[in-house]
Amino acid sequence: SPAEPTGDCRGSEDVCPSAFLPLKRIWEELNRTFPMSHAVVNAGAGDGVSDDPLYGLLAAYPDAIQGIAVEPVDATFAALSETARALPLLEARHEAVAPSTASRALAYDASRGSLDVLKLDIDGCECHVLEELARDPGWPNPKVVHVEVTHAVPPPLSYRDMCARDAPGRSVVPYADNLDVYGCSMQAARDVLKPWGYRLLQYDFPDAVFLHEDYVAAFPCVPWLRTDDFRAAYDNGAAYARETYARFGRHQTNRSFVASLPALAATATLRPREALAALVAQARPAWRKRPLWVELAVAGTDVRATIRCDLPHKGLWLGFVPATDEEDACLTAGFDETWTGEEPAATEESAPKPE
Repeated sequence: SPAEPTGDCRGSEDVCPSAFLPLKRIWEELNRTFPMSHAVVNAGAGDGVSDDPLYGLLAAYPDAIQGIAVEPVDATFAALSETARALPLLEARHEAVAPSTASRALAYDASRGSLDVLKLDIDGCECHVLEELARDPGWPNPKVVHVEVTHAVPPPLSYRDMCARDAPGRSVVPYADNLDVYGCSMQAARDVLKPWGYRLLQYDFPDAVFLHEDYVAAFPCVPWLRTDDFRAAYDNGAAYARETYARFGRHQTNRSFVASLPALAATATLRPREALAALVAQARPAWRKRPLWVELAVAGTDVRATIRCDLPHKGLWLGFVPATDEEDACLTAGFDETWTGEEPAATEESAPKPE
């Protein structure tokens, strides 16, 4: 295969130069091997150009790739509409993507066959939306799922922001108060997609690219795909991001906590409750989205935690955020926490050694 152009940056200098495959190259490799629908869906499209991994593909094949681009923010949608005018087969849709509406908002003509690419970056409950789409028998499994993931939370730690009552956005408000624990972690995305036949093709921070197992043959030179070595794919991308991308180092709130996460993850299967409690303690002060719903887990164990707090008397579909100095019912009474699963029994190898 031809070499990738040097420094494909996805329009962002702080995640450049990239050593990974852009969506254009991924689509072209698939197109050499498999029949393609020439259809893509972009959920959270922004202006359709800036930081948009699909733009390179659409711009390269404007008369061949049919796209749906969805963006809820008024000003950003106006810019997206301008982008769509130059791409004759791109349909811009002005609406939000929520768990209960995702199948309709991202509706695609399934008679064309499997969707080529789904790109999802909705700054909130990506895992929740992916789960609902995967469960919908009328929504054809895409060949490629490109989703933004939480960069600081490594496997096997799983963290998922959920959109209770379709309230959009991250559980952390304002976002800058906690850049470390939010959104959809890599393990959480994998746990949602693996049962539906997806493998991690690459992790190009801050995005995970999953490929359906039916199309693995298009990438014979990617060593972890054939064996579905998820950790090898993740570790390769995480190491590159730490060493190369300026955003990886800047995009942190509690640097000492982020530095401690690899060690926490390494012992998480032995002490899963301790690991999840550390994530909860870090995120709790910034959990100001209402209604709140967060799911946490440690892969390979049965330990789970669900954190919720609803304020039904507010009755706001778009959610409610208490003012910074406001003590609402969730803060005064505490969140509803449900913890399930047991710590694994200690073995001779894992048990504490006597002093």
